[in-house]
Amino acid sequence: MAGQCVSNVNHPTHQNVLDLGFFRAIQSLQQTHHSITYQEIVDATNQAWEDKDTWSLERNFFTLQCCLREVIMRAGENSYKIPHIKKVGLSGRVPESISCGQGVFDTGCVLLSQQDLVAVMRDLAIQTRADLEMSDILTALETVDLDKESVGDA
Repeated sequence: MAGQCVSNVNHPTHQNVLDLGFFRAIQSLQQTHHSITYQEIVDATNQAWEDKDTWSLERNFFTLQCCLREVIMRAGENSYKIPHIKKVGLSGRVPESISCGQGVFDTGCVLLSQQDLVAVMRDLAIQTRADLEMSDILTALETVDLDKESVGDA
């Protein structure tokens, strides 16, 4: 059997909180620990999650809120720089939510009112169906047993 390579293609974040912090930890782990079997991948991912401190996750969720505010202020665009909000200085005192000015709130309401909810739900259903199909494919791949000696062979 030809060698198999598992890789993660980097895509734009689309405001996924895991992209803001946890996936970075997993990518670092991939650089230092090369998992061969499915179970090694699962174990390494679980270990990365256990190693992630709570304070780091709080900062990630706070950053997500700040990013979403930036998206609203830019009418849906995500071509902004991640705001620097001196979270380290807040050490353990990150607020649960951020505030936004009336202008940001009003802009968000206008943007939402311009959306075709039926079309959005249809697109979401199509994407969900595709994701479930990919999940089925990945579940089937989990049953593939790779021989450690064949991995990396051409």
